[in-house]
Amino acid sequence: RGLGDVYNRQYQRRVRGICKAAMSTTGLPLLPGNTFTDPTTTNFHKAQIFSKANNGIQVIKDKPMARAGPVVVPPPPQHTMPREDLPPAVPAYVALDRMVLRFFGYFKEAVHESRAENYRVRKVTLLYYLEDNTVQVNEPREENSGLPQGCLIKRHHIPKERGSFYTVVDFMLGSEVTFYRRTFRIVDCDAFTADFFGENGLELGQPEDYPYNPHEAVYMIGKKKEVENRGVSSVKTDDLMHWTEAMLGRPTHLVNEDKLAQFLQYDRKVLRFYCLWDDTPALYGEQRKFVLHYYLADDTIEVVESYKTNSGRDPFPKLLNRQKLPMTWDKPGRKEFVTAADLLLGHTVNVYGLSLIHI
Repeated sequence: RGLGDVYNRQYQRRVRGICKAAMSTTGLPLLPGNTFTDPTTTNFHKAQIFSKANNGIQVIKDKPMARAGPVVVPPPPQHTMPREDLPPAVPAYVALDRMVLRFFGYFKEAVHESRAENYRVRKVTLLYYLEDNTVQVNEPREENSGLPQGCLIKRHHIPKERGSFYTVVDFMLGSEVTFYRRTFRIVDCDAFTADFFGENGLELGQPEDYPYNPHEAVYMIGKKKEVENRGVSSVKTDDLMHWTEAMLGRPTHLVNEDKLAQFLQYDRKVLRFYCLWDDTPALYGEQRKFVLHYYLADDTIEVVESYKTNSGRDPFPKLLNRQKLPMTWDKPGRKEFVTAADLLLGHTVNVYGLSLIHI
């Protein structure tokens, strides 16, 4: 109990000292409700460390240093040559913005359970962004490859070792880089990358060729055989073979011509011809102009009339709806249809008895 009284007396003394100090500055005791802000204060600014340079870029300003006191002995005069005004410093993310180094390389992927190949060479493009030292790896897309191609590694800082990342000096022609346990070999680069290495005195190396790829060899042999056999009659070109296979119940997509490849290659591609129908030999006949559209995707034809202003005709310009146009429409049997090779300038095309002249 006696020790507690001593502590209470010491606490009371400290509180009295704090209150006296507050009363000496504001005139009020330091109690709840008696603390007020100074109403005469007019400057409420906060210190800032960012300032703008001449080119409008924000840079960090150094903290103000304390003023030095007056010196007793004046310093000796310094005889220095006046320096020329240096250009303002530009941050790296501004000076190197949109500057990308492009390298070409490949990596080998093992192929299992295949007699034609046991590995495959997959070509890639390595992009190095100078503004932030990030790396991205892309693989060019190939049609009908069956592989998930495109962006293999997204743009980010790729770690090289514990605590370090890949930089521009790690990319040289003929060298290998390992990203997440996959090794890429660099064989070539573009002209901008070569100029950048030369201007900065960096060693680039010598370009190399891509290695032998078994998959490309097998693919080229198959394409060569297809070209050689293209002139031989097949079920899609010979009428007798077509009828025989159809009677035996062969699937339709194997008997008829391959329309999917034609559609994928010529979709939204249309040939346009300007035609003239000369009907002057008839009574009250006249010359009427038409536009013939030939759709390469499916070998169909559409004929539309080109009206004159105030012609007085009904607004029904379509003479022939989009369809295949037979060459001999009035004869029975298997019909042959008009193709793009039959549409020549100055020749006549028969549209169900109406002769149109190409002009």
